[in-house]
Amino acid sequence: MKLSKKQAKKYITPQTQRNYDYEMAVTGIVLRTVVGAFLKVFRDEYGYWKKRFDSLKEKVDFQLECMAKDYIRYQDLLDMVEEETGFNWFTEEV
Repeated sequence: MKLSKKQAKKYITPQTQRNYDYEMAVTGIVLRTVVGAFLKVFRDEYGYWKKRFDSLKEKVDFQLECMAKDYIRYQDLLDMVEEETGFNWFTEEV
């Protein structure tokens, strides 16, 4: 049975309007929270100061640039770390 356009409209739900500015604000808050936690641990536990933070930032920026250019995916990085170290950040311990 073929539906008319009028009949089909009853089954089509309108797309939800995304709020890009809100999404970017939330993303920024989450990113700053995670980065802040890492910086605090690196400073307190491993003695990082500005020179080491600058070097770390350059290396992280390089990895992000590689992902932006589709040379590698974030999952590839996570898999590589897990294969080399046995560590998986996202595995929940039971």
